[in-house]
Amino acid sequence: MPGDHATIQGGIDAAIDGDTVLVADGIFIGNGKAFLIDLGFENHPVVEVTWFGANAFAEFFGYKIPSDYAWEKAARGNTGSVYPWGDELPYCELANFFGCKGETMPVGQTTGVSFYGAYDMAGNVWEWTRSYFTNGTYMRTIRGGAWDGLSGNLHATFRDVEEPTNSTRAIGFRCIRIPTK
Repeated sequence: MPGDHATIQGGIDAAIDGDTVLVADGIFIGNGKAFLIDLGFENHPVVEVTWFGANAFAEFFGYKIPSDYAWEKAARGNTGSVYPWGDELPYCELANFFGCKGETMPVGQTTGVSFYGAYDMAGNVWEWTRSYFTNGTYMRTIRGGAWDGLSGNLHATFRDVEEPTNSTRAIGFRCIRIPTK
């Protein structure tokens, strides 16, 4: 969607404006507009990006937004655990949720790592998936819970839905790479 932008891990601000995304000297340029990183947020997750902006970013770099199934597989592996880290109830060392930091944290600052070694699969920010849910409207599923959400949202099986045109400080995304044969 026009005007989408987000800060990504490693100190790069992603600008999605129309169909154009260019990279120049570590700055993303969309339709001639360059976006810089907010000081102090260089390693925080992507936020304030619509599903369309997240998907355009992923496709531009040859990645994908995970399906609902792929997201849950990355979070739980084959363990059947309640949370990405196992069955232990969440607390602030494991995940960033309501009552912990009060805002996003740099990626990888919590100890609640998934079976496959993925960080922040629970808490910090909700993550867009490419799966959708329809009840008369077109909604995308989001997974993982966020810094401003309750601990019940951190269950690896929990999902919520969001309009794909919405963007908030609590919704971001992660990219996956599909192996080639």
